[in-house]
Amino acid sequence: MYTGMSESPADSGRTTGRLPRAYAWTIVKLRWPIVIAWAVAVAYAAFVLPAPVQPPDNLVSLIPAHSAAVRANTFALQHFRVPLTTEVAVVHRDPNRLSRTAVSGIVSAAARVDRKARAHPGSGPAAVPVINARGVVPGSRETGTTAITYLAFPPSMPVGRQIDGANGLRGGGGHVTGILPAEVHEGGLVDDALPWIEGATVLVIALLVGVRFRAVGAPLLTLAAVGTAYTMAQQAVSHATQRAGLEQPSLLRPLLVALVLGIVTDYCVFYLANAHTKTLQGSSRLDAAQRATAETTPIVLAGGGILAASLLALLVARTEVLQELGPALALSVAAAVLVAVTLVPAALAICGRALYWPRPPVPVEAGTEPVPARGRNYLARLISHRSAALVIGIVCAAGLAFAAAEVREAKLGVTTISGLPASAQERVGAEDAGRGFAPGMLAPAQAIVARPGIAAETAGLARLADELRRQPGVAAVVGPADTPFVRRHGVLISASGGAVRLLVASRTDPYGATAIDQVGTLRERLPALAARAGLGRPHTALAGDGPVAHDTVAAMRGDLVRVVAAVLVVNLVLLVVFLRALIAPVLLVAASALSVAAAIGISTWTFQTLLGYGELTYYVPFAAGVLLVSLGSDYNVFVAGRVWQEARVRPLREALRIAPARTAAAVRTAGITLAASFGLLAIVQVRAFRELAFTMAVGILLDTFVVRPFLVSSLVSLFGEVSGWPGGALARGRRIAVDGDQ
Repeated sequence: MYTGMSESPADSGRTTGRLPRAYAWTIVKLRWPIVIAWAVAVAYAAFVLPAPVQPPDNLVSLIPAHSAAVRANTFALQHFRVPLTTEVAVVHRDPNRLSRTAVSGIVSAAARVDRKARAHPGSGPAAVPVINARGVVPGSRETGTTAITYLAFPPSMPVGRQIDGANGLRGGGGHVTGILPAEVHEGGLVDDALPWIEGATVLVIALLVGVRFRAVGAPLLTLAAVGTAYTMAQQAVSHATQRAGLEQPSLLRPLLVALVLGIVTDYCVFYLANAHTKTLQGSSRLDAAQRATAETTPIVLAGGGILAASLLALLVARTEVLQELGPALALSVAAAVLVAVTLVPAALAICGRALYWPRPPVPVEAGTEPVPARGRNYLARLISHRSAALVIGIVCAAGLAFAAAEVREAKLGVTTISGLPASAQERVGAEDAGRGFAPGMLAPAQAIVARPGIAAETAGLARLADELRRQPGVAAVVGPADTPFVRRHGVLISASGGAVRLLVASRTDPYGATAIDQVGTLRERLPALAARAGLGRPHTALAGDGPVAHDTVAAMRGDLVRVVAAVLVVNLVLLVVFLRALIAPVLLVAASALSVAAAIGISTWTFQTLLGYGELTYYVPFAAGVLLVSLGSDYNVFVAGRVWQEARVRPLREALRIAPARTAAAVRTAGITLAASFGLLAIVQVRAFRELAFTMAVGILLDTFVVRPFLVSSLVSLFGEVSGWPGGALARGRRIAVDGDQ
C-alpha cells in the first residue's frame, strides 16, 4: 500500500515553520500529562456534570419577531374574544358519516373545555369545533364525516400539558394533530434515534479507519479521540447555551454527533497517515510523532479555525434557529480541534508503531521510495500538464454546473407534519382533515379585515368570501354567514364589531411549498379584494400558521444571501491568510461553491422529482450549504496546504505530482468517513433528516472524489505559480531547485 514519497529530514524542516516544530516538541515532551489530563476531564464531564435538557422547538420562534404573520396573530388575539389557533387540533373522522351521538359528544366536550377555561382563566384551552355538515364549510370534500376541534392553550402552559389535554379530547377514534404535537413527536424520534446514530457512527469509524491502516490500534485511538471530543463538545455547548439563555434546537443534537465524530476522525486519519509515512522513512517513534505533528497541526488548526469561523458566520442570519445553531456548532468544532491537536499527537508519541499492529510500518532502505499506485501516479502526472488539466477542469466544472442548475427548481416547504412516519397520529389526523374538508383546513389562513362597524356590512363580507373562493389554490372559505354556530362563540367577529376574520383553506398541505407561495400572493391581493367587495380600504392582514410558515420560509430565503456571502467571505479571508495568496483562495472557494450547488441540485432532483415529494424541507438547502462550504475548507486547507508545503522545496509541477499522492489515501478515508457520519442521520425517521443526510453525503463525496483530486488540482495546474500571487510561496521551490542545480 502506497502511503507517501520519501522525504529527507532537511526537506521536512523546510516544509514546516519554527513555531510548529516547537509546538510538536512540546507535545511530545508532555505526552503523558496530556493524555492523563484528557482522561480526567472526560471522566469529570461524563460522571459529574449534569446532562443537558433539550426543549422542543416552536415554529413561531424560527421567524423574526417583526414578521407580518406574527403581527397579524397578535392583532387577532387582541381583538377577538375567542382565540383561534391551529397549532394543536383534534380530528375525528368516520368515512361512513359521523353519528349524531358522535357529533353531540364532540360539541359537548368542546363546550365543557370552554366553560372550564372561562371559570378558571389560564387553566385550559379554548376549544372551537368545526364539523363538515352541509353548508358549514363550503368547498368541503365530504359532508358529515369529519370534525376538527381547534385548541388554543395559554402560552404559559407547558407543551407536555397541552398535548395531554388534547389527548383527553380525542376519545377512541380521534387523532391529535397540528404543528406543535408534530414538533414534539419529531423531537422524540430524534432522541430515540440518537443512540443508534452514535453506535452506527462508531462502528463505521472503526471499520473504515481499521481498513485504511489494516490495524487495530489506529481505530482504537480514533475512537478514544472521538469519544473525548464528543463528550467535551456536548458539555461545552450545553454550558454555553444555558449561560446565554438560549434554546438548543432539536436539529443540533444529531448534527453534533455527525460533525464532531466526522471531523475528529478526519484529523486522526491525517495524523496517523503522516506518522505512518515518517516511520516508513526510518524515523524513530518520538521523531515520527514530532515530525508528523509539526506538519499536520498547522493544517488542522487552519482547517478547524476556518470551519468554526464559517459556522459563526450564521450569526448574521435573522432566523433564530440559525443564530442558535451557528455558535453551538462552532463551539463543538473548537472542542474537537483542541482534542485533535493535543490528545492525538500525544498518543502517537506514546504508542508509535504499536498503533499499526498487526502490520506496523517497516522502514525502507535509505535512498529508496515506496512505489505509488500506478493509476494515482499517472493521474497526478496527467493533471500536472496544462493541456490535460484544461480538459479535466472543463469536464468537472460542466458536470457540476449541470447538476447545480437544478437548484433553480427547488421548492421549499415546512414538512414537520408530512415528514413524520405514515403511522404517526399527527400525520394521520392531518390526512383525515384533508379528506373530510380540504388539506388546508388543518391550518387555515385567517383573512382579517378591520374597520369600525365592518361586521354589520354582511353583504360586503359575503362578496369578500366569494372573491376569496375564486383565488388560486383556495378550496374553502368560512365566513360569518357560513357558520352561525361559530359566530355565536365570537370566533369570526370581534366583540366591538370592528374586525372580522374569514378562514381560508387551501387545496394542498397548508405547510407545503405550493400553499406557502399562494399565501404570499393572497396577502398581496387582500386589500384589493376587500375594495372590490365594496368594503372600502379596511386594515387587512393574514394570520394563522400557514402565513407563519410562509414567513418562516421567506425569512430563510432572505438569510440565504447574507449567510452564504458571509461564509464565503470568511473562507476566502482565512484561506488568504493561511496560503498567503489571493488567486488560489478565490479558485478554492469558487470550486467549493460550485460543488455545494451541485449537491443541492442533485438532492432537489432526487426528492422533488424522483421520489415525488414535490418539495424540500425549507432549512435543508441552507443548513447543508453552510455545512458543506465550511467542511470543504478542511479539505481545501489539507490538500492546498500540502501542495504549498511541497512547493517550498521543489517546483510547483513536481509538487502537484507529489502532494496529491501523499494525501490521496488520507483524504479518501476522511471523506468517506465524514460522508458516512452525516449519512447516518437518515436513521432518524423524519424526512427532513433524510434529506439533510442525503445532501451532506452527496456533497462530501463530490468534494472528496471530484472537486479536490480533479477540479482543484486542474485549476492550480492551469494557473501555475500565478496561484500564489501576490506572495511568492509557489516560486520558492523552483528557485531552490535552480540553486541546487547550479
